Amino acid sequence: MITIAKITAGQEFTEFCRHDAGRLYGFLVSAGAHPHEVEDALQETLVAMWLRRDKIENLRAYAYTTARNALARVRTSQIEEPVDWIDAQFSMVDPQRAEAHEQVLALIGTLPRLQQQVMALTYDGYAPTEIAELLGSDANTVRVTLHKARRKLRVQIPGRPDGLSGDEPTEPSSPPRSGP
Repeated sequence: MITIAKITAGQEFTEFCRHDAGRLYGFLVSAGAHPHEVEDALQETLVAMWLRRDKIENLRAYAYTTARNALARVRTSQIEEPVDWIDAQFSMVDPQRAEAHEQVLALIGTLPRLQQQVMALTYDGYAPTEIAELLGSDANTVRVTLHKARRKLRVQIPGRPDGLSGDEPTEPSSPPRSGP
């Protein structure tokens, strides 16, 4: 007989930390936060999640909403300048992959705030309906925002396959008409 063990709130929290905390970190970075702000907001978020773990229905949605709010609080309460920060998390990552990831984040960072958030979550593998839930928005709004963000990024990507650098128009221009 196979018995299915019930997953406790503590186990779900542990799994979230193991698999999704890095994504949450990336989400905060894509919102334009400095590493010290991300650490503070992430710590505040994880503490709040742990304290309310038995009452949270959707852990992922709660995490992103709480992180966004925690980042706003951290930014408004900044008093002193941060000390140099070293990210040990990326010290063991393949340098080429890390460089590509940094380039993607830099491009996403050029977008308006909502487009940054939607693109970052899309980059992390979330579907528009999930993003809508995480951001407290409508799925159609997320899809439109995603379309606009992709269109803006498309012209900024260096070495695009179509040979455009981003400065040229994406539509071919029509030859001038000669009069009859």
